[in-house]
Amino acid sequence: MPRRRTGPRLITRPNKPYYFIRFIDHDGRQKERSTGTSDSGEAEEVLEEFLKERRGVGRPREHRRILIAEVLSDYADFKADETSAATRIAYAMIHLLEFWDEKTVDHINRETLKRYGKKAPRSPSTIRRELSVLRAALNHAAAMNRMLPFGKLELPSETPPRQRWLTRDEVAKLIWSARQEYRAKKQLSYFILIGVYTGARRGAIMDLEWSQIDLERRTIDFNKADAAVTNKRRAQIPIGRKLYGHLSRLKASAGPDAPFVFHQKRDKSRRIISVVKGFRSASKRAGFSDVTPHTLRHTCASWMAQRGEKMIDASIYLNMTMQTLSKVYAHHDNKHITELADRF
Repeated sequence: MPRRRTGPRLITRPNKPYYFIRFIDHDGRQKERSTGTSDSGEAEEVLEEFLKERRGVGRPREHRRILIAEVLSDYADFKADETSAATRIAYAMIHLLEFWDEKTVDHINRETLKRYGKKAPRSPSTIRRELSVLRAALNHAAAMNRMLPFGKLELPSETPPRQRWLTRDEVAKLIWSARQEYRAKKQLSYFILIGVYTGARRGAIMDLEWSQIDLERRTIDFNKADAAVTNKRRAQIPIGRKLYGHLSRLKASAGPDAPFVFHQKRDKSRRIISVVKGFRSASKRAGFSDVTPHTLRHTCASWMAQRGEKMIDASIYLNMTMQTLSKVYAHHDNKHITELADRF
């Protein structure tokens, strides 16, 4: 005979201080949910709220009645269809749950947020991104009427943007160093050239297929038809004279049967996923300790600013707002400032 189906009930677990609610979910599986309290009276109240929730009645729960893990899990399910967002949320949840474990939302306050930032051996910008996921999850729970509004969650201050960009001599040195890489010297060299000439992000460059590059019309479209639209916008730009020469040679060497611009050496049907390791090695060989693939985007924008290009034209070319371009990317060469002072 099948087991008699029982309703949700309170249980205790070995080595755990809290009461748990054991219940049979809608899929027929037995599950457990922590009440977040070791007091039997409070646990009964949590069980009562849980029963109301399952019956589809009741009001938004108080912060002390809902687990942080539950809020994060609910938000992750909501964003599951957005690949990039889901990945970012998953990484953040690992560290958030390591710290808060089975705590309820009312444990989130200025004191615990400060402790979270101090305890985590990660950069301030990473901490800020993780806490922004927590804030978004809390806002989502409140918007769905599952929890009372939480209020404002203050994030750590933003770190100053990186100011590193490369001079033309440094780019030449980096390309020379990349050509010393045994396994990926060709791909790495072209990655650097495309990065400097287009200012595109690493992911957009590595995702390139030859169908996105029109050598006859001299255009390159970093957008893909099946790609999800994100805040990291991708540009469609003309191919300049020098870049045209590089891409023509790369296309000729790849042959007509290579769908990907960056493909495996022995199997052209397989793309190269990343050049980060080779880039790091080439940068180290060139004597750079603070150069990353994103530095190429800074370099492209900075060269445009130094040449006196109009900000509106540069923002269209790089597909970024003028505010971001001016604040983060358009670095000026001190040599130009010195010359200005001499002229004055």
